[in-house]
Amino acid sequence: MADDSDLFETIASAVPFGEYMAKGLEVVQGMYNFGRSGQGQQAIEQLQQQVQAIGADLKNLSGKVDELNARVTQDENLARLRSINGYHRDIEGLAFELTHATSADEIAVIAKKASLSASSMTDDEDLWLWSDILHHPSPGGTEGTELTTPEFKVIPLPVYGLTVGLFSLASSLHIAKEPSAAGGYLSTFQTLADTVSVRPDWVDIEKPAKTLPEKIRASITVMPIAATNYPAGGKCTYGLECVNRIERTAVIVRTVTLTDSPAGSMCEAPPNLGYADETRIEDEYAPIQLLAVLEEMLFRLRTSGTLADPPRQDFPDIRAVTGALYAVQPDGDLVMYSFNTDNHLSTPFDWHTSGTVVGTGWRNYIDILSGYWNVLYAVQDDGAILWYEHDGAANEVNSWSGPKVVEAATIQIDNWIDWRISGGSGWMYQVRRSEGVGGGLKQAIPRITLESAYHAGYKTGEGSFSQPATLANQWSQYRIVFSGSNNVIFGISDDGRLWWHRHDPVHGSLEGPVEVGSGWDIFRNVFSSGNGMIFGIYPNGTMMGYLLNEWELGPHDGPATWVGPVPVGGPNWNGFQRIIPRFDEGSITVK
Repeated sequence: MADDSDLFETIASAVPFGEYMAKGLEVVQGMYNFGRSGQGQQAIEQLQQQVQAIGADLKNLSGKVDELNARVTQDENLARLRSINGYHRDIEGLAFELTHATSADEIAVIAKKASLSASSMTDDEDLWLWSDILHHPSPGGTEGTELTTPEFKVIPLPVYGLTVGLFSLASSLHIAKEPSAAGGYLSTFQTLADTVSVRPDWVDIEKPAKTLPEKIRASITVMPIAATNYPAGGKCTYGLECVNRIERTAVIVRTVTLTDSPAGSMCEAPPNLGYADETRIEDEYAPIQLLAVLEEMLFRLRTSGTLADPPRQDFPDIRAVTGALYAVQPDGDLVMYSFNTDNHLSTPFDWHTSGTVVGTGWRNYIDILSGYWNVLYAVQDDGAILWYEHDGAANEVNSWSGPKVVEAATIQIDNWIDWRISGGSGWMYQVRRSEGVGGGLKQAIPRITLESAYHAGYKTGEGSFSQPATLANQWSQYRIVFSGSNNVIFGISDDGRLWWHRHDPVHGSLEGPVEVGSGWDIFRNVFSSGNGMIFGIYPNGTMMGYLLNEWELGPHDGPATWVGPVPVGGPNWNGFQRIIPRFDEGSITVK
């Protein structure tokens, strides 16, 4: 049992850990880059050189473990190290064979051996469990030393990355020579991809970690530590401490001061404070980056059968698509992410900002909606709606006009609003639910209405919203409702089907529902940035992008047609209190 005076000597310190992992990342990334450019032979040559470089690190590790073994029994760690060295020798041999292989059959044999080696490494759970040394200082100058219970470490990861990388290169070369062989690799691509990916439904703490990136992310935690028990002048300060159980380090990464803490209350950190920092630290951790490269390689192989970049497809109507998302962090900072892609999603999403802080103090609003490009509507808990204009939107800086009250405070006792949706250009919709009647409370069927209101001064903040007008008296009870811009409204039913609606402001009519998709219940959050671009966020925080071609007028001449899904990258999107997509024609807040 360790106490505060004990010191750990971790196996991760047996080599320059950062350099060792960075070298593994560099090797895998280099192989992928050569593969993407179609330079398979150069990738193989680089693989051979780097296999030797990682072998030198393994020798250093062996010497260190031998040194530790002289002081404390380390037989289990030595056995694990011998296994890693064995895998390394196998890959060294396969890399040499691949350099000289010419026929499809020879390359296929190499790919098969590499895939079996990779599977063997992941199936051997003990290979990833390593003991550290615990030192017990004593007043007399002597110390006790003992081994800790074996825990998950990433020591085998660089060799595992080489193994999967070699398999990826060999299978890509084999398929290039024999295209009909692609189908025989699909199950292997999927199995390996599952090992290096975070499961869509995995949430740290809520579910046990099974895959490699899940185990790494579960080993890194950022928690707020209050500097004081009570607010000083309405302020509470927290230190965000990052604990890395793989390397046994604990570091304060930054301090956060919240300025809206009520007097007389204790300092209690809001939920998820530190979550965004934790995700960022994990994403920047070399072992996670290495696995992300492997995941991308295997995804490309599974979908196209090659590592090579596809030739640029000439779409007759291709055009650039840009957009931006606002997001409220748990500490109340408003950050902005901008992206570029195209209307066929053939261009990978380019997040050309990584969360620029453009505002503070946004965490206490119960809803925030995009109104028109740089206009946001913020809803207070008393029902009042405030208008803000982001003057610094173009340059992504913290400069605002407002707030202006555009809806007075209201208190509703017998009914409440489930969703507020911005239709763009001054239109706002709300789904209102009131208690039903008949047969007592348990038998009462709630009345759900869809209402519309218009703010003529949406560009300047002048005036107020019109009185709500009812569009539907008994609207569907959707689990998620969001805007598609241009007065289009989407709803997701409990069975995962996606339904399209459209409000005609001129005639006051509502078209739909029209079913346009299914399977949308796998996402925790869904929203649109307008013009058919729809995003879905998995429970693990990764986000996928879709494009609905018939988004504006609905699929009247046949079933809906889609582009995607494609992974869009970016941060872990579940780390925010809410996300507000910004587009010229409006969007919805994601709660």
